Amino acid sequence: MGCFLCAGGDSSAKKSSKNKRNDDVLDDQSSPTPTQSSDTTKVYVEAKKEDDAIKVEQHNEAKKENDAIKIERGNEAKENDAIKVEQRNGAKKENDAIKVDRRNGAKKENDAIKVDRRNEAKKENDAIKVERRNEAKKENDAIKVERRNEAKKENDAIKVERRNEAKKENDAMKVERRNEAKKENDATKVEKRNEAKKENGTTKVEKRNEVKKENDTIKIEQRNEVKKENDTTKVEKRNEVKEENGTTKIEQRNEVKKENDTIKIEQCNEVKKENAEIVSQSSASSGSVGKNKSPEEGSPVNKARTFTYAQLVKATDNFKAAYFLGEGGFGKVYKGKFEDSDQIVAIKQLDPNGLQGIREFVVEVLTLSMADHPNLVKLIGYCVEGEHRLLVYEYMPLGSLEDHLHGRWRHKKRLDWNTRMNIAAGAARGLEYLHDKMNPPVIYRDMKGSNILLGEFYNAKLSDFGLAKVGPLGDKTHVSTRVMGTYGYCAPDYAMTGQLTFKSDIYSYGVMLLELITGRKAMDNTRPKLEENIVDWARPLFKDRRKFWRMADPALEGEYPVRGLYQALAIAAMCVQEKPHMRPLIADVVTALNYLALQKYEPSTNPVQASRRASRVQRLIDEKKPDV
Repeated sequence: MGCFLCAGGDSSAKKSSKNKRNDDVLDDQSSPTPTQSSDTTKVYVEAKKEDDAIKVEQHNEAKKENDAIKIERGNEAKENDAIKVEQRNGAKKENDAIKVDRRNGAKKENDAIKVDRRNEAKKENDAIKVERRNEAKKENDAIKVERRNEAKKENDAIKVERRNEAKKENDAMKVERRNEAKKENDATKVEKRNEAKKENGTTKVEKRNEVKKENDTIKIEQRNEVKKENDTTKVEKRNEVKEENGTTKIEQRNEVKKENDTIKIEQCNEVKKENAEIVSQSSASSGSVGKNKSPEEGSPVNKARTFTYAQLVKATDNFKAAYFLGEGGFGKVYKGKFEDSDQIVAIKQLDPNGLQGIREFVVEVLTLSMADHPNLVKLIGYCVEGEHRLLVYEYMPLGSLEDHLHGRWRHKKRLDWNTRMNIAAGAARGLEYLHDKMNPPVIYRDMKGSNILLGEFYNAKLSDFGLAKVGPLGDKTHVSTRVMGTYGYCAPDYAMTGQLTFKSDIYSYGVMLLELITGRKAMDNTRPKLEENIVDWARPLFKDRRKFWRMADPALEGEYPVRGLYQALAIAAMCVQEKPHMRPLIADVVTALNYLALQKYEPSTNPVQASRRASRVQRLIDEKKPDV
């Protein structure tokens, strides 16, 4: 830039000197001549050429300077670009390094978490293995103890047999000795009598008297000796038996006490787990609901009595076969009568090898002790004595619904339509009490015909609460548990997932209602493959109301209201929906069935349905089939 300014300064100086020169020439040539004018023109032309050359030089110099400036600026821009590229590369490298560090750190953390989880899982598995080993060890120890006790009992029995045999031998020897002594005495008496006979009369009389006295004294002595021996033997035997019984009873009591203690501890632990939620729910709801409760809805009214095993043995005449009522998963059921009150009861005896055990026994006692409803069977009491577990219920004279539909009562008296609707409504009311009225709510989990007992006037009552489970509390929608129940009645969603809800009971109730309407079994292996399951058989028929008459029980012989049949089948169809949320609430089911139960059907004033003939034919076919 300095050179350009200098060049500019020189050019201006040159221009000023040339102008002066031109002015001087013009002044000198103020009166030009032809020669002077040509010279002036030449000078002017030369001056102009010089000026053009100067301008060209200035222009070239300026252009060079501008190009140099542009090149410098371009170089500077390139340098800046290079710097930016370096900065970008450096930033990128730093970011990549940070990302790599972060990835490595996250990977290390994930690896550490995985290692921790593996270690925890390993510890849990080890703990489970240790528990299983301990349980197996306990079971083996229990088996060993049982075997020892059995061996001990066998040895005691062998000892008792040997003692009895020795006693019999001693008694036989004593009898032989007595007989021998008697024979000798008799022979002596005969000899003495013969000798006395030879003597005089007086002598004979004296001798006879003496002999008689001697014999009497001998007999008395022998009797006293035998009595003493028998008394001493009896005392010794009594003492021995007493000692043996005392030691045996003490050992048995100790063993029974240990077993009872372990059983009680296990039961308490199981019941505590299941009733922890009961206590929390009851305490939580006491403040909010307690104000609205009536005295009848407060504490449970039903208080179960405790019976001794001897009382129940006496009530059933030692569980006489004539008092046998039936048998289920729990055990055998007998009819009993208490002589002091003339009360007739049903006594259920726990089978140690049955499908249900101590847990179900405890759950049933707890559930029925808290419950009080006319459609739930009443628990009168229970017995827990040694290995014996028994429940005492009110006696239901008409048996179970299954007995009337498929069992011993089906040929005696058929259930008419009105009775069936009353039974369905009663069972629904009992289930509603468990779901909506009990606090906390209870899921029944075992709705089926054999658990619906019938009292006077066919009043239905739910029984057998061994599988009952406390329902979901708070925000929970289900209870996760192992699948239990009866095949054919179990809801498919519960069977597949193990998630138990109140809608699981609704499905089972729908199956039972279908049995009540159709007279079929929930599962019948004697029918064709597609008709074995009652729900699979009924679903295609639900789609066409014109086929509903085919679903009526042939035993009804067409004596049912068409509208009532349609409504009852509609309720059953809603209850056995595959999706749980599509099934109705039990309160809605109760409302619908109470209405149906009030609509009394009179065969004498209403026409018999057209399916009566087909029903009779089907009934004859069913009666010819063998009971399975």
